[in-house]
Amino acid sequence: MMFFAAFLLAILAVSCGKQTKTAPLEGNPALYTFATEAEDGKTILTGVANKHSGAVIIEPAAYKSITADAYTISCTEEDGMVTAYKTDGSLIGTFEIFTPWKGNGNYYLGVRYINKTYYFPKKDLIVSTQKVHNEYNVILLENADGWGIYDYEGNFLWQAPQNIGIIRNSKIPTKLLFAIESKGKRPSCPLYSEDGSAYKALSPTQWAKLKKTLKNVKEITPTAYAADTDDFDKI
Repeated sequence: MMFFAAFLLAILAVSCGKQTKTAPLEGNPALYTFATEAEDGKTILTGVANKHSGAVIIEPAAYKSITADAYTISCTEEDGMVTAYKTDGSLIGTFEIFTPWKGNGNYYLGVRYINKTYYFPKKDLIVSTQKVHNEYNVILLENADGWGIYDYEGNFLWQAPQNIGIIRNSKIPTKLLFAIESKGKRPSCPLYSEDGSAYKALSPTQWAKLKKTLKNVKEITPTAYAADTDDFDKI
């Protein structure tokens, strides 16, 4: 431990100037914060270092506070913006809000104006978008080709087009199908499972009949919607 402390002090002295304080970073015992004085001799700059190697993970800056957990480091600036990093120091982004999701799955959401950034730590995946739709088992993130469909661990399931309908079982909302209606006066409609596998192709007559059962229809975008049906088991 004494060797580590001396090693850390040496690194900080070389890389950051005069050191004033070090402390364990609550939330991640593998990390330490350290404070140094800026060139003006008055401003305190805070950075993050690795406890075991002494390597500087985040260079010192005038952060208001720094917090961490097993996957991320959040540095709050004086104006309230949060710059989020992976625990190896890789930048995730700077946001107005950055928060972990505590429900099913494991991800972080950063919001800045209308832009949303998702970080899935188990897949080391960062996805940014402006339009999102959540279902119980999957999340739809809009991209240039339509919708990327993921589970909440960050596993990419399939790429769906922009014109998509989400049809839920009104009795068991965790069960759903994806509908991609064809164009024309009498459209047909192939249905897909959550993982993108083909479920069933509906003829124009079958699709027209199913559409009449849809309720609680909610527009996601002008070409995408979600709805419930009591006749899910009859599809």
